[in-house]
Amino acid sequence: MSDCIAVFETTHETLRAEEFFRAQKVPFRPVLRPRGLGASCRMALRFAEEELEKARKAVAEGNLVLKSFHRFDGGAWVKI
Repeated sequence: MSDCIAVFETTHETLRAEEFFRAQKVPFRPVLRPRGLGASCRMALRFAEEELEKARKAVAEGNLVLKSFHRFDGGAWVKI
């Protein structure tokens, strides 16, 4: 399986997301947002693809402002 990232609108929202990812037991690490993915925030949360459903639940429960989820596929980040 490949890795995924969650891109949020702001740095503040990314920091809030860390709390909800921890609550859902989604192992993640903060990373710099890859270029070309948009959003004003330069950070993203990277996690394993098998954790995607828990990550979606964390976003919903936290009422977080998510820009997008992306999967690393074929050497590029693809929106999912």
